Amino acid sequence: MLAAKGSNLWDANRGRAMDRNDNRTVTKILNDAGVCRELTELFRTRGLEIKVSGVEKVLIGDDRLPFDCMTFFSVSSLKGGRP
Repeated sequence: MLAAKGSNLWDANRGRAMDRNDNRTVTKILNDAGVCRELTELFRTRGLEIKVSGVEKVLIGDDRLPFDCMTFFSVSSLKGGRP
């Protein structure tokens, strides 16, 4: 996940989250980087908000960056209803 490479939350030298909690850190990186932009726009047009609520089983590649995980989403109504 290239977003981790540029994040100050990920230590690419060690291949771990700076706070040593890979799941929590990858969740934050995914949300901050807007990795799910297509889903965000699709849900927004229907008056909904989607966010990554958590991840599990983060796999780290040879480049010491996360490349796979089980991803969980939360969906809620946008404040104020439809755009």
